[in-house]
Amino acid sequence: MISIVGPNPHQVSYQNLLDFSRLRKQEFVDRLGWDLTHTESAEWDEYDNPNALYAIAYENGKCVGGARLLRTDKNTPRKGSSDLTFMLADFLAGRLSTSMSDEDMKATISPSPEIWEMTRFVGSPKVTKALLGHVNGYLALLGAHSVLTLSPRLMPIALKRLGYSVNVLSKPIEFDGKEYVALQTLIQQRSVRNTRITAKVPTKRLPAEHLQAPAEIAAVL
Repeated sequence: MISIVGPNPHQVSYQNLLDFSRLRKQEFVDRLGWDLTHTESAEWDEYDNPNALYAIAYENGKCVGGARLLRTDKNTPRKGSSDLTFMLADFLAGRLSTSMSDEDMKATISPSPEIWEMTRFVGSPKVTKALLGHVNGYLALLGAHSVLTLSPRLMPIALKRLGYSVNVLSKPIEFDGKEYVALQTLIQQRSVRNTRITAKVPTKRLPAEHLQAPAEIAAVL
């Protein structure tokens, strides 16, 4: 059985974040060979900041998937450098090492409290279905309209099979020999069951300043 902690920050423990960072290292660094900041056992980047929320999946006590969420209108100040916005916008602005530019886009993306970005998504097809449904339910409760991702080129087909409406925002872009597209997946505004699902994992918590969502929220590269 798959159980999920988050995205409510009060559900996410320090151990949950460690588990997810280890899984990310296994997936993105060890398996895909991406040149990312990492230690021997964990991967993280500058978007793992106080504005980020996490949904982390477990099966039989083992971390098997997860995703990071950022609201697109929430900037993160950086001393001596431009503010971080969200990953796709920073790609397009040339603030990250990539060849992606505005010329690759079919539509303009404007930051909005109703538009979120999902990055560092990891999960098998079974885990993906559970995670997406869980995240959709949480964001629907917050009144979100859609989620942005940079996903494998064929991902729109899989998302549509799961019942999601998807807009392709860019032409295919090559990263490390594979093609990706920017997507906007609409939130399904359906009646949502209780999204407070927790896994049986250690409950040591981060200090409140690292976990607290912005007051107005508090509730795949």
